[in-house]
Amino acid sequence: MKFIEDAKQKNWYIEKYQIHTMFHSNIREHMQLAVYQEKEYVYLQGDLLQGLFVFLTGEWKVYYSLENGKDAVFRLLKRPRIVGEIEFILNSPATTTIQSTKLSYAVYLPFQQCRSLLKADAVFLGNISYNMAEALYITNNNASINQYYSPKSRIASFILSIEKDGHFTFNYKLLPGLTGMSDRHMFRILNDFIQDGYIKKSGDYYTILEYGALEEISCEAYIYEI
Repeated sequence: MKFIEDAKQKNWYIEKYQIHTMFHSNIREHMQLAVYQEKEYVYLQGDLLQGLFVFLTGEWKVYYSLENGKDAVFRLLKRPRIVGEIEFILNSPATTTIQSTKLSYAVYLPFQQCRSLLKADAVFLGNISYNMAEALYITNNNASINQYYSPKSRIASFILSIEKDGHFTFNYKLLPGLTGMSDRHMFRILNDFIQDGYIKKSGDYYTILEYGALEEISCEAYIYEI
């Protein structure tokens, strides 16, 4: 994380993304503009956070690391959103890891200056309540799909959710963590779809050949971008 000291640039981001509307308290003076490089960690699971974040632009991946070394991907952040609300409410270590997957900008609010103001801020508390409800809904949706549908149904649904005009490409690091399967299992299913004539691979891209066949075996759609 690198803080940007340029006040004009900070104010430009605050106004562009209407960050001040997320709070009732006058905490603008405490807002710090931060930039994160691709692959940089915002925080790690287990970290004791020293502040709250408002994601602005770019992309952040939210995931949970299991003891067996696998990561369960919960969602990708792609639009302005308050981050760290669970840790703020519970005053507990970070429950997940957040990593920047693209060049990203965020506003940082240090707890030392802002915690008491935020605790009494009804607008802020309403916003984070909505965030937590939305995150719970997404987690329940995706966990139910992973528990009750076959791996082929899950992959087919994911393909249909990302295809554009019959073409798609995979984020191979996202898909296994989202669908709860290993890399090997994922590639085996993709190869099965190719052998069955459902899709065709050309370089890094895929083309859907049998849309109806994928629809027939698919299930509910994953929700992973918010």
